[in-house]
Amino acid sequence: PVLGTVFTSLSEILAYMRSVSQKWFCLHTTTTPIKDLSGNDIPADNYVFIKNANNQTFYITQESAEGGIKYKAVTTDSGEYGFQRQREAIWSNVITIAQKSDGEDQFNRIIAASKSGSGKNQDKILVVDQQASEGNNTLVIGGGSSVFRSATVIDFATNQDANATGGEKRWRIDSSGNLRPYTDNTYSIGYASWRPAQVYSATGSISTSDRTHKQDETILSDAEKRVARKLLGYICRFRFRDAVSSKGNAARWHVGVIAQDVQKVFSEEGLDAFDYGILCRDEYPAEYEVVYGTRMELGPDGLLTMEEYDTGERKLVREAGEIMSVRNDELHYFMLASLSGQ
Repeated sequence: PVLGTVFTSLSEILAYMRSVSQKWFCLHTTTTPIKDLSGNDIPADNYVFIKNANNQTFYITQESAEGGIKYKAVTTDSGEYGFQRQREAIWSNVITIAQKSDGEDQFNRIIAASKSGSGKNQDKILVVDQQASEGNNTLVIGGGSSVFRSATVIDFATNQDANATGGEKRWRIDSSGNLRPYTDNTYSIGYASWRPAQVYSATGSISTSDRTHKQDETILSDAEKRVARKLLGYICRFRFRDAVSSKGNAARWHVGVIAQDVQKVFSEEGLDAFDYGILCRDEYPAEYEVVYGTRMELGPDGLLTMEEYDTGERKLVREAGEIMSVRNDELHYFMLASLSGQ
């Protein structure tokens, strides 16, 4: 404005504001480049608003149709600007992200910048893609759109302490689509009290049998062979109680052994069944869930909104108990040894 030259950077604008103690400055970017305090070009069609606090500290807001960014810039002794930059935080009970609507279907997306930082869609990462149609409500995590980049890996992390920072990565979906634990031989699928109903597999499961992972190899003792032979007489058919409860007489029959019988037969031969991986007993504690209530709260906009809150009450979901089980593959090998005369 003084010399008739065009500003090419925010640093030049701040220097001008300091020189004349100007309190406010705003601009709308075009295709003509203007650099931010990092030296990067501010994309076209951005609105930039600068507030001069005391000729030393400046607050800068940069907004576009896709979001906003805020700076706090402080003048250093060298005349340059040290700054902090952060995205605006969103505080809300409910966040609705409407990306596109064709009049019938709804498309909602959360998008993040990639390492390149480019403003082009093909250089951004699609984090969450939610599509609502008449027949389905689909939630896609990590990509799936031809317009954006996708995640190469997805990690799942948790922390056992709700008040602690950090956390541990537990599971990963890799770029080939394989689900694996983040640390080898550490995590289980399910608990004794929370069991998957069924596992469907095309080729079965694979267990480690490499000799380099084992030790103390011995043949079965005479007492163990007697237990194995006796257990053959305890094979029975049975039905599961929960299946009978839900299906009645339509519940199917199963063939196997009863864990308590396995324990008894080992005991008869002076052996502790729990010294063997054949028999398992898992105890589980009582489990409770939070009881939530609803109440009307007056928001900062003067409007009443309904919110959920923790009443402090806890509802018993599952009583403490224990459950016994067998590893059928080991039990089968054990019984086969008695048949082979080992």
